[in-house]
Amino acid sequence: MQPEELQISNSCQQPHQLGTAIPLRVIASRLCGTVSHTGFARRRLIHIQDFDTYVVSKEDLILSKLIWARDTESQLQIRDVRNLIASGFDQEYVRFWLERLNLIQFFEKISI
Repeated sequence: MQPEELQISNSCQQPHQLGTAIPLRVIASRLCGTVSHTGFARRRLIHIQDFDTYVVSKEDLILSKLIWARDTESQLQIRDVRNLIASGFDQEYVRFWLERLNLIQFFEKISI
């Protein structure tokens, strides 16, 4: 890992401020390869006050958090996945990538 990457990675742990009004939490994605390109294409443009930005889709956030949870056993990531799936999501899209990322068993285990 390059020093710049480490710095970016560490900075993702704390919310950042844009001016004084908008807290912003940056989450580094653990998606790679084709799934990251697909996720990039699925991002949504949002407008907050005078600021336009893209945000990841709920489904791609679920996938990223699943990879993170599997790799780190993070209870925070598992809780986040459970909360995200509780309000509905594109199950067909997620299932497609769960199979390709070898995450089906892990997803079924934590989504009980």
